[in-house]
Amino acid sequence: MSKEKSFEECMQDLDQIVKNIESGKMSLEDTLKEFSEGMRLSKYLLQMLDEIDKKVEMIMENDQNEVKIVDFEA
Repeated sequence: MSKEKSFEECMQDLDQIVKNIESGKMSLEDTLKEFSEGMRLSKYLLQMLDEIDKKVEMIMENDQNEVKIVDFEA
């Protein structure tokens, strides 16, 4: 993948995976593949949220009443 997907794009992908699994129309093998991809996406989304949370904390901790955005590096 040459470009990382946005949070929203990943959420849409995860939503589609859930719908596919809930439809009950896939083989067991395909369901397992979708489930695995859904778990990977879920983990990635949680990591993205964690990084965003840390960025927000960094912004809020500025004690000089200035809004200063500091890049967070994991």
